[in-house]
Order: sequence, then structure tokens, then C-alpha cells
Amino acid sequence: MSLRRALIGLSASLFALTGTSAAQAQVFGTGPWTGLYVGAHGGHGWTGSTGIDLTGWAGGVQAGYNLQLGSIVIGVEGDYTWSKLDGSSRLGNLPLSGAVDSLWSVRGRLGYSFANSVMIYGTAGYGGYDTSVRALVSGFNLTGSTSIAAVVVGGGAEVLLTPSIMLRLEGLRYVGDGHSWTTGGDGDVTQLRAGVSYKF
Repeated sequence: MSLRRALIGLSASLFALTGTSAAQAQVFGTGPWTGLYVGAHGGHGWTGSTGIDLTGWAGGVQAGYNLQLGSIVIGVEGDYTWSKLDGSSRLGNLPLSGAVDSLWSVRGRLGYSFANSVMIYGTAGYGGYDTSVRALVSGFNLTGSTSIAAVVVGGGAEVLLTPSIMLRLEGLRYVGDGHSWTTGGDGDVTQLRAGVSYKF
């Protein structure tokens, strides 16, 4: 085989390999949503309890990874939220006050991208929240706290403001694992929040 034919063959092989790699990259996710991101969020939350209703602000951090496959975006995300959801009520003659102090979740996300810059998505996973309750009994404050496991579901919309900056609006519901704040309450927690993330 001549040197010329060898060079032609090598060039053709490299071209084919490059074309295959480009095609695979397109299939396996090189869209603008693909990548690792970190960010922060804040908003309003409340409980679904009918025994003691808690409401207030919440804010925290999130991190995750997206993979874009055409118009479909799949991903995983974890978050931690500090909160000041509090309220008071009475159980008979017993004054009660309660609070949700923090929430967390690990969720999968499935979205659909419009024009590569706007995405709507649903999300579901596992999480939990930390609660505290205080009762005034005969002039003494009795306190207790517990962590409640929850299934977390929700959805939202996200916008790529720049190739690295993502803005979002979303709602999450933490469905408590059979626990209640007081008798007759379901203890679920809902958050409506806005967030910003930086994509690497």
C-alpha cells in the first residue's frame, strides 16, 4: 500500500470517527440544559394540618445534573431548605405552638424544553422535614421535635437566562409518611419558591 493511500484511508477513518462522535454527542446530550449546576432558592411555605396551621418563609440551596436528549431533559436534584413555618393553636385547653425548621429532598426531574431556553418539568422523589412542637402546661413549656419522612412531588418552569444562569419558579409538596401535627391534621408541607442556579 502506498503512503498516499494510507493517508487517504487514515483521513477517511478519522472523518468517520468524528462524524460518529458528533452524532453520539447529539444523541447523548450536548444541549444547553446539559450540565452540573448549583444554586439557591427562597419562597413561602405552609402545612396542610387542620389541627395547627403553620406558615412562613423558606430558603435554601440546591444542586443537580441535567442531561438533554433532544427536547427532553432528564435530571436529578438534591436540596436543603431552612424554614420558619410557625403557628399556634389550642388542643382543648392546652395552648400549642409548632414550627417546621428545615426540609430536604432528593428527586428526579423530567422536563420538556421549548426553543432550548424554556423548560417545564415535573419532579418526584424522597425527602423529609424537621418539626418542633411546644405546649404550655401548668406554666411550664414542654417541647418536642421529630423528623418526618415524606414523598416529595411537584413541578415548575425554568428559563436559561444565559448559557450559565438558570431561573426557576416551582412548587413542591412534602407528603408526610402518615404523621400529623395534632389529631385530625395530615401534616403535609407545601412550598412555592423561586430560584437561581449556575450551570458549569
